[in-house]
Amino acid sequence: MSAVHRAYIRREAAISAVINMAIAAGFFLVLFGGQTTVNLWGANGLVVDSLPQGFMVGLFSVVPASLILRMRLGKGLIQTSGEIRSSLPRSFIGRALLLATLSMLGLLLVASALAWLSGQVAISFYFGLALKMLASALISMIITPMALRAMLSAK
Repeated sequence: MSAVHRAYIRREAAISAVINMAIAAGFFLVLFGGQTTVNLWGANGLVVDSLPQGFMVGLFSVVPASLILRMRLGKGLIQTSGEIRSSLPRSFIGRALLLATLSMLGLLLVASALAWLSGQVAISFYFGLALKMLASALISMIITPMALRAMLSAK
């Protein structure tokens, strides 16, 4: 992969991470605002909330970055590369849904494991906010590059 492609992917992943962190913070404030602690388990807990969060962050990590790259490819501002390989679906919708589902399942697994290992039933509001923002950033930094590499691969 060329230095241009690596730099492009890093930049887009960082932008995606910042945007998804802000969205996660906003939703967290709407859902849990006014609480001093946040439950980990149960219908209103963070573990259950990891399902929609994981899916939406995965989707938001793929869709905007992919649409921007599609536009840049169309204008010739960036080129595909034979050096980049991807086994992800070529279909934009298929790729977006697959990566969003994988990020949802991954976040659910990690959130469940961390909650179970901690032995806690609730955490402080601010710690929950930080965890949600961190999770969104990490998902973005993993999923966005995967989606962009798939688009940049020459098949």
